[in-house]
Amino acid sequence: MVKRVAASVLWFLAVGWGMDYLTVIVGAPSVIGLAVSGAVAVFVGIDPLHLFWPAPAPSADARTVESMIVSGTAQPNG
Repeated sequence: MVKRVAASVLWFLAVGWGMDYLTVIVGAPSVIGLAVSGAVAVFVGIDPLHLFWPAPAPSADARTVESMIVSGTAQPNG
């Protein structure tokens, strides 16, 4: 959890600095840079696509049920 928070803060600072640089060159409002850097930091912290943090391994129970379904040994009730 500490790594996620640290990565989010670093991404926020890096993207915020980059957006401030673009704001000076292009003349865009600085609020846009704050919003973009905040959105990137939240995306890195939550990581819904597991791009930065690996997904947790499935539990032993889930693997057993999956192997039973694949091998055809699981019988439906009824």
